Amino acid sequence: KTTLSNKFRVSVLDRWVASSFAYQCRDESTTTAMLWGDLFLHTVESSLPGLTFYLDVPYDLGQQRIALRQGADRADRFEKERKDFFDGVATRFHQVLNVYHANGAEVIVLNGDNPKELVFKDCEEDLIRYLTKTYLPTSVGEVVPKTGP
Repeated sequence: KTTLSNKFRVSVLDRWVASSFAYQCRDESTTTAMLWGDLFLHTVESSLPGLTFYLDVPYDLGQQRIALRQGADRADRFEKERKDFFDGVATRFHQVLNVYHANGAEVIVLNGDNPKELVFKDCEEDLIRYLTKTYLPTSVGEVVPKTGP
């Protein structure tokens, strides 16, 4: 049975495999990276995101924003980590995003130094461009995946 849900499928997630790997895989050994690579390829390869946004925020600015948002004394477990932890998180995010890109996914790095209004604008423009490029309207109210080059 053909339904709209299997003609046009878009999922918007705020975290996915990249976050799990970046935050939970602190062991930098080759063995760990290979295990995660194998796990990734065997479990989610068929459902790689077509588009991923990565908000790149420098550590010091992130800490300032946390303090302004909720006060340093109310930061969660991850927000209390030291800079070296976040440097490792960023490195692991880039490893996964490189895998995404190498497998045909589009990765957009957003400048986290920018005010949130500009980040939202950049994100919106890139999302519209991606959806316009990926999906073609066939009639009013119907959208189907684009086929061919």
